[in-house]
Amino acid sequence: GNASTKNRKLVRGGGRKPWKQKGTGRARSGSSRSPVWVGGGTTFGPTPRSYSYELPKKIARGALASAISAKVANGSLKVVETIEVAEPKTKAFRAILDGIGVTGNALVIVAEKNQNLVLASRNLAGVKLISVNNINVYDLVRFETVIATKEAVMKLEEGVR
Repeated sequence: GNASTKNRKLVRGGGRKPWKQKGTGRARSGSSRSPVWVGGGTTFGPTPRSYSYELPKKIARGALASAISAKVANGSLKVVETIEVAEPKTKAFRAILDGIGVTGNALVIVAEKNQNLVLASRNLAGVKLISVNNINVYDLVRFETVIATKEAVMKLEEGVR
């Protein structure tokens, strides 16, 4: 929404009355920047505005619940006790994912982000690490497999209700 035109206030010039009010035989005129005149402002032209839309919270929560239940029905949601790596190594995180049986892309949901996990997972293509606070429907639908820790599932249940 960034289309814009100038109205009579924004057009440059036109501060002086072009001719006196009476005695010329011409029409009354107060400014040469009136929309009637050539070089005048636009009357009801477009102005910049925002087209943004915010989804109601109840609908967003319902969509999240629906996406989670679809993953459960598919068998795509896997709940694990904890996901921890001792040092920030991608190979160690890949081994954890292979142990769970992840093929393809995966969304890993944790209760709170751990710096070692963030560093270990960020170089893997098709893997996204996200905390429960930042979960969204788009990510749930986009990834084939969703892996969540028990603590994350508990927090997620509280948030959806």
